[in-house]
Amino acid sequence: MGTLANISGKEAAKAFEKAGWAKVGQVGSHLVMTKPDQRANLSIPQHKELSIGTLRSLIRNAGMTVDEFLDLLKLYLSPPKPAQPSLASSTRAPGA
Repeated sequence: MGTLANISGKEAAKAFEKAGWAKVGQVGSHLVMTKPDQRANLSIPQHKELSIGTLRSLIRNAGMTVDEFLDLLKLYLSPPKPAQPSLASSTRAPGA
């Protein structure tokens, strides 16, 4: 099991988006998210760092495990792979 320390509200919202949750709106500093097949709404505080209890409660209300959430978070936080240059575009035509 991974650790839930130092996760911001913005990062948590992006991870929940990967799980199919959609942003509905914002009330004060809380982002509200819904999912068609879930009865509950998620109200995610947009703080720089979420408390572990709050984050665990959000994960539980989303019907996920901590490990599932951390896997989604890794997908969001992992940097995109650089594009490989194609050989065709790197070669010049003769006489050019």
